[in-house]
Amino acid sequence: PLGLYGIIRQYIFYIMLIVIVILLLSEGQGKRGFKRVKKISTGAGIFVLSGMFGLMIFSLKVESPFSLPSSVLFPALSGCFGLSTLLLSLKDDVNIPEQIIKKPERVNLRPSITGAIAGSIMGFLPGMSSAQATVLVSLPAKNRDAESTILSMSAINTSNSFFVVVALYLISKARSGAAIVVSEILHPDAWTGGIPQTLAYLLIAAAISGVVAFHLTITFGKKAAVIFQRINYSRAVLSIVVFIIISVYVFSGIQGLFILMISTIIGFIPPMSGVRRSHLMGMIMIPVLFYFIPF
Repeated sequence: PLGLYGIIRQYIFYIMLIVIVILLLSEGQGKRGFKRVKKISTGAGIFVLSGMFGLMIFSLKVESPFSLPSSVLFPALSGCFGLSTLLLSLKDDVNIPEQIIKKPERVNLRPSITGAIAGSIMGFLPGMSSAQATVLVSLPAKNRDAESTILSMSAINTSNSFFVVVALYLISKARSGAAIVVSEILHPDAWTGGIPQTLAYLLIAAAISGVVAFHLTITFGKKAAVIFQRINYSRAVLSIVVFIIISVYVFSGIQGLFILMISTIIGFIPPMSGVRRSHLMGMIMIPVLFYFIPF
């Protein structure tokens, strides 16, 4: 109602540029001299490479041989973040370790609060992922443990699921797949007065489902942890790999399989270079930067 997005939109290019620079510089955190420069340069190279890949695939058109909805992002993201990770995990003889179920010794609210704030910002900024937001939230912390990282990412995703819906009504932009579905079903009008009734219902539904999901996760998570450690890891991974390949063909055809192959090769580079996979989000962020470029 205040027209703030119209003002902020003029500076989205610069905001995203600052975020990208911070993420790249954070790659060298804890390193000095040549090692720091090498880390940052490698991260920047991967970011630019994935960005060039993104610019190329967004100009392509993929079609499902079964006339299903198609998107170049499905094979691209499946390759960069899915298939490459799964295939690399097969190179070692991996077994799921015995799961230990216990309550946390202490409750630290800071990761949840900072994660919730980051998730709300993600709802309005294009091209941002939860992995990048988690890195930004983690920067001020020292000796950050795994539990804090999980809390941050959980808070980011939960907060983001609320705010992408709010952004749909506030700025008429769908920032997630769920928001796109809501937009196509409800065709929401711009928020100009009091809170829209449909938005209120959606937020109430999200809050209820969040509470229910929490209790279901606690209940079934303990049972699943015991079951998972009995699963043959290699067979499970190969089954998922086959499922991804078949799914890509069903929804994207031969062109999708080609994109999947190239993106999987690109996805191998970060872990083999010792840098974060989040730099692969350049495939979305660089095309978005070109879209918002002010000159």
